[in-house]
Amino acid sequence: MTARLDSIAAAHLGRSAAVGMAVTLGALVTASLAVSAAATWHPALAVAAGGGLFAAMTGLMPGTAPPRIVLAMICALLTGYAFCGRGFAYLGFPPAYAGEIVLFAACLLSLRAWQACRRLHPSGYVLLAFLAWCVVRTGPGVLEYGLDALRDAAQWGYAAYAAILAVTLWRLGAMRPLARWYSALLTPLLAWFFLLGLLRAFRPGFQFPDGPTGVPWVIVKSGDVAVHLAGVAAFVALRLHRTFASNPADAWRREWQLWTLWAACFLFYGSQNRGGLLGLTVSLLWLALGLRQGRWGKAAAVGLALIAAFALLNLEIDFGYERKATPEQILENLKSVAGSDNPRMEGTRRWRLEWWRKIVGYTFHGPYFWTGKGFGPNLADEDGFQVTRDRSLRSPHNGHLTILARTGVPGFLLWVGFLLAHGWGLLRAARRWRLAGEPERSRLLLWCFTYWLAATINGASDVYLEGPQGGIWFWCLVGAGQSLLARTRRPSPPAASLAGGSS
Repeated sequence: MTARLDSIAAAHLGRSAAVGMAVTLGALVTASLAVSAAATWHPALAVAAGGGLFAAMTGLMPGTAPPRIVLAMICALLTGYAFCGRGFAYLGFPPAYAGEIVLFAACLLSLRAWQACRRLHPSGYVLLAFLAWCVVRTGPGVLEYGLDALRDAAQWGYAAYAAILAVTLWRLGAMRPLARWYSALLTPLLAWFFLLGLLRAFRPGFQFPDGPTGVPWVIVKSGDVAVHLAGVAAFVALRLHRTFASNPADAWRREWQLWTLWAACFLFYGSQNRGGLLGLTVSLLWLALGLRQGRWGKAAAVGLALIAAFALLNLEIDFGYERKATPEQILENLKSVAGSDNPRMEGTRRWRLEWWRKIVGYTFHGPYFWTGKGFGPNLADEDGFQVTRDRSLRSPHNGHLTILARTGVPGFLLWVGFLLAHGWGLLRAARRWRLAGEPERSRLLLWCFTYWLAATINGASDVYLEGPQGGIWFWCLVGAGQSLLARTRRPSPPAASLAGGSS
């Protein structure tokens, strides 16, 4: 009798939980629509509506949502950005798109879990100081420029994803669920990039059909792909794909498959973008030479075979642009960072450098030293470097100098301080755990560092950090790294090394 009562109570609780989740999801959709409608009238009204709904939803939440639900939402969002790029970013209810909707929902579902992460790495405090300065510089822009200020503020506002992911992984107690998702993503992602490369090669100018917002469903930039190629290469070279594989017995064959697809994608996309190629190259060279980590035998074999095929068969893949997919073009892209004989490549490089010099001039040596120009003004118009007819260009193709131009020297120094502290923290923690006999955790830290470094370098030569398809990925990598750093204590050396040291 007691067992039957327990089963009835469990079924009732299950139905109640299902009803509660349905109510919560319905309320989230309603909240997104309400905030979107309010934003069409005035940004300040949208902020007020969002804050009010956020507070009201607190009472509807009977408890904290399971962290796996929040992690699944974030992973689904990151998958969409990786596969579809800017096309996915435009899904939603304008001006609240997919990134903002998931952010709002994840905040609500994690509302009562913030106390789970009780310790910040020192770089986290520098980040908080930077965000506080950005809030101060954004407030006046919202009143004057409206939605433009909120759009510009997304570059630092997406840092909320770092906090949410760090708290979620802390509640889960490990990085394993995130690493398993990424391991399962490797082959489909590389195959998709390879397919897109073939479409560009055999059907130059091909575009996917327009979505509901009038933007093609898939718009993937070469620089964004290069960042993901850095993350994939680090994951495979560090043998994390073996650790988190669903079928470890098949890891050997899968590794050859991954490196073959990776090499082909590197040829396709590395020949089309300098910034992404530089980030990919520097991050992997740092991992291979500076840290002496990873195994690169299969990658080297596949790469040499590909280069030999192009050399012997005199192959050239034409994407319909001036840059063709050849090993020579990749070398030309790397050399063009310092200067090029190609007039087109040198022209775009010179245009960027002139704009960057002007930003440094009116901040470090001019009237905007302390405050910058704030969030809201169109920097391309203000600085005289607008090149688009619809005035859609707003940032100087350098996310770090965008921060300098908008927040002044104090904000820029806080930003650089955070980047240095975060990167150094990841490397230092990786070394500690390796010496302590914890190779898995050490390799996860190195993977986060390599991926993050490629994104940081790509953000220095492209509008990457300012958009959701790059900015949310960047901040999620920060969150994953911060979750590992928050769990990092000063590990003790393994017993064997202690015994050896005492003899």
